[in-house]
Amino acid sequence: MDVVKENNLSPPEENGSDTQYKLKKGIASFLGPIGTTFFDITVAQPLHQRLQRWRMKVEKKLVELSKNFEEFRSKQLAKNELFLSAYTVASRIAVQTHQKEKLEALDNALLNTVLMKDLEENYKLLYFSYIESITPLHIAILKFYKKIRHAEIFPNSDYNKHFEIFHAEMSSIKLKLDSNLFTQVCKDLELKNLIYKGSKKESNKKTNRIARVNDPWDWMHITDNGKRFLQFINDPKKSFEDIN
Repeated sequence: MDVVKENNLSPPEENGSDTQYKLKKGIASFLGPIGTTFFDITVAQPLHQRLQRWRMKVEKKLVELSKNFEEFRSKQLAKNELFLSAYTVASRIAVQTHQKEKLEALDNALLNTVLMKDLEENYKLLYFSYIESITPLHIAILKFYKKIRHAEIFPNSDYNKHFEIFHAEMSSIKLKLDSNLFTQVCKDLELKNLIYKGSKKESNKKTNRIARVNDPWDWMHITDNGKRFLQFINDPKKSFEDIN
């Protein structure tokens, strides 16, 4: 039996006019009659096309995974309440963003909702809210703090010194940012408990005492929650790799 036909993984489709009507109806009261006409011409159709492109891309990935994972077959997905909830949230986020890196994180998160069985479902739903509010810069900075460094010594450092290293490492990537933006993103990551400012501790197994780690980057580091989040938005093919 043809895999694609057997795994009709697309959710029930609305036709274009139905979807556009719902989009227009939700915003009509805010825009007024003139604004609604503008929305009709300029926004509704491109947004619908954006959603359709995302759905087609996700469906392709689901079909591919269904060849190796029974959980991704249509009958299984239809009974997976968490996946259905995640798909609904992801569809909304997909319409709201054009950034490639963020869309990739969203796709991976949706697939890892099924694959990462050991991750509690409330974490998964929480992480979708993170994806909605972050930017590709958030992800880049989180990965920056995940990397272990021992060469640079910044005692009682501040964000500006770390920004210099980050900017140098990102020189090959087209990122328009300054130290103020870097600082704001770091503070947002702190609020989400993805990175942590302060002394990192570890247990000394020989003396069973808690000792300060002799680490020049002890001032800022990624949290366990940050590691879980990175794994959740990672390529599902690498979902089971150890990221510690």
